[in-house]
Amino acid sequence: MMFVDKYGESEIYIFMMVLSLIPIASIYTASYFVDTLGRWFLLMMSSLITGLSLMTFIAFPANSRISIIVFYVIFGAYSLFMKVLWSVTYLYTPEVYPTPVWSTALAMMNVFDKFASIGQPMVMSIIVYTSFRLSMAIFGATYLLTFIFSMLLT
Repeated sequence: MMFVDKYGESEIYIFMMVLSLIPIASIYTASYFVDTLGRWFLLMMSSLITGLSLMTFIAFPANSRISIIVFYVIFGAYSLFMKVLWSVTYLYTPEVYPTPVWSTALAMMNVFDKFASIGQPMVMSIIVYTSFRLSMAIFGATYLLTFIFSMLLT
């Protein structure tokens, strides 16, 4: 983590404990809002909020204790809505597409995931070493593209 040297390990453990509780909240959030807001709207909004929360790290100053708290809140929002996004994706695709299409797409994503998990640590270490803000911009732009493509699902 980027703040271990400045603030110590105890805050990092609290941060990790909170992040481990977020999947529980995201499951309940997704299951409640998928029926009230609808799958398509929740898919769009969760990808938009995820992308915008990542884009806030571009102009994020990390030099005070208040900025650390803001960092925890923004990262918590990112984690919550990212998990809601994937939950809605797994709910949405089996209903919209026929079984051969979504099962083939899921298998292709798993194959791509295996190859990407090999190269991702090397690529991301180069990008993060170059610029933390650049890596957050790339991730945020990816989720904003997801937002744009999910608007086309109507």
